[in-house]
This record gives sequence, structure tokens and C-alpha cells, in this order.
Amino acid sequence: MLHYDMVRYEIMYLRTLDEILKTDHSLLYNSYDTPEQFRDLITCILEQHFAGNKERISDARKKLKYWADLILIDKEYFECFKGTPRATWFAHHYIFEYPVMPPEVKLGGLGSTFPDTNVFNSLLMAPPPFANLSNFSLDIDADSLNLDLLLKPGTDNPKKPKRSFSCFYINNGASTDSYNPSPVTERERINGVMRYIDDAAGTLGDKISYFRKLHECWLEQYNFFLRDFEWISRDDENQLLYLWDYLQGKNRIADYLRPYNTSMRYDMVIAAIDVWNVSPYEKLEFIEKMKHAWQASKSYKKSKK
Repeated sequence: MLHYDMVRYEIMYLRTLDEILKTDHSLLYNSYDTPEQFRDLITCILEQHFAGNKERISDARKKLKYWADLILIDKEYFECFKGTPRATWFAHHYIFEYPVMPPEVKLGGLGSTFPDTNVFNSLLMAPPPFANLSNFSLDIDADSLNLDLLLKPGTDNPKKPKRSFSCFYINNGASTDSYNPSPVTERERINGVMRYIDDAAGTLGDKISYFRKLHECWLEQYNFFLRDFEWISRDDENQLLYLWDYLQGKNRIADYLRPYNTSMRYDMVIAAIDVWNVSPYEKLEFIEKMKHAWQASKSYKKSKK
């Protein structure tokens, strides 16, 4: 199975080539199944463009890598979420609600303000974040690159329409048309987060700031609410169906979420509360009310038997 992290750089190379050469190979490489197919396509494009000149092809490959390094966060950054389902579900949920924005704009989290709902991010299939690359050719000297053009992407991309599912969810981040909101595996969730940040418009600094904010919000949630969900059982389908309905009734779970089984429903319920942007004390009060509602429901059912 082909995962995004296996062809992350190759996809960026192809998007850069398409931007420079005014071509579009996206429909072709979106059907590929192996990394070798991506690499063969890159080789084919370069050989055609440079008429087989090996020296210029080699130089172009170096520049593609150089440019990709300017806008891709180190893969190791994402390792911190591995091994903890609650962490990967939080990060995955976060990208749907909070867009990548310049660091001076607050991105949500405990006690902070909601993001500006008028700010839109670049989504998965949007053009790569380069500006005026038509002015460049692949055979220019690296020292002559105008870094301002690479590090300050244009802002004239058409805006995506906001998707709204409830009064609780902003959903101003990743689009459910481009990203699967119900991934099965940990790797899929981490890849979705990585892909969203890779594709967002902004400098590498903007993306690192977003990632750090995401990570800080996760640490706040995990450490403050370390034991507050222990009363919820991963295997109790009746309880989780009740809590799901409870959250829906309070407009606190997104309609686009589609759990495949009870265990996934458990993860989604907790992630929906984790990512909720309110003070920790308001959230604690909500969790306690939800817990008491569930206990009252159980007691009522027992009394009916």
C-alpha cells in the first residue's frame, strides 16, 4: 500500500515542476501505486525538458530538493504522536478545525480565542506554495535564487467555501472532500496531518509555528485531562452510543465523523472533547455533566427492568 510519507518529496517535486513548466500531472500521479512510478515520471519530465542533458538534469534534481526542503517540516517532528491513539486522533481532529495561519494569529487551544473564520488555508489539491516560479528555469544557479519569492507565497489563490456542520465546529481547516476524516490506522492519521501541513500556504516558519501550537495544545489536554475519561469504556457500545448522541445533542461532535466500530467511536468521542476550544474548567464541568447524564440513564434502565 502506498502511503504519503513514502512519496512526500516526490509529490512536492512534481508540483514544483508543474508550476514551473505550466503543466499538470496530478491526475496521472494520483493513480500511482509505487514510489518508483513517481520517480520515473520525474525522470521523464526532466529528460524531456533538458533533452537528455545529464548535467542539467542532475543540477535540476538538486534544486528541486533544495526548494522542497524550504517548505517541508522534518518528518521526525511527527514522531511525537506515535504510539498513543488519543494523541494521533487529537492531531488528526485538530487539522479539520484550525487552519494553518501566520504565527501572530491565535490557533485555538485552552483559553485562547477561536481562529478567524475568514481565513482560509490551501488544501490538498491546491497549487504548491511558490510564487512567480514562471520567472525561473531549472538551470539557474542556486546562489541567484530570489528567496523572497520562495519564502513568501502569493495570496491570490481562490478561496475554498467554508464547510459548516454545527455551531460548535468551525471546520475552517482541512476539507473532508480532500482528507479522510475517519482513517483506520495510526499511520493514516499521522500522514493526514503531515500532508495537510505540507500543503498549506505559508513559509516553513509558519508551518513549524502551527505544528508547535498543535503540539502545545495536545500537551495541555493530555496533562490536564489525564484521568478525566477513565469512566468511559472502549468496549461498551451502549455507553459510547449514548455519549455520541449526547454530544450530537449539544452540537459538540462533527457530522462528518463516521466511526467504523466501537473502538473508533471511543477515540472520536474523546478527540471531539479534547479539541474543544474552551477553558479547562468549563470543559471539566461539561465532562462531569456528561458522566452524570450517562449514570442517570443507566440507573433509569435498570429500574425499568
